[in-house]
Amino acid sequence: MAVASELSKKLTVLGSRLTDKQRKFCHEYIRDFNVQRSARDAGYAATTAKVDSYQMLKQDKIQEYIQALTEKTREKVHLDGSDILRRILRVVETAQEEGDHNAALRGLELLGKHLALFKDRSEAEITVKNPFATGQDEVALARDIERLAMIAGPNLKIVSGGKDN
Repeated sequence: MAVASELSKKLTVLGSRLTDKQRKFCHEYIRDFNVQRSARDAGYAATTAKVDSYQMLKQDKIQEYIQALTEKTREKVHLDGSDILRRILRVVETAQEEGDHNAALRGLELLGKHLALFKDRSEAEITVKNPFATGQDEVALARDIERLAMIAGPNLKIVSGGKDN
């Protein structure tokens, strides 16, 4: 109970640093995490809702308030990560017993994501190193052409001024 009281005080302090519209935006945002809809529902103009909402989300005071609201919501429903994982496991087991392969696969997918077993293509880190010089002078350019010739072998055709060499 002391934790709930402490969290309520934190919300009051953080909320006092925001305007009424900003507070309303934060409450709307944690409902479905749709920034544009949250901004519109909070009273921001529909034409500027997208820009306004993204600018707000960059502000530390907005992020802190949203985080505190999220903690309050979690506390209210008494859920944490381990509760969710246990429930997903139960659903997967039940789905497998009943032959509902789609539900079982979806549950397993969620568990795999939680355990970071899959790498999203959008999260892939790519480092590209250019083995060639910048080509800013004739010597560097000649060296790049020689390296390309070695890599490509006989398939490389060097063209200079529109004529084959």
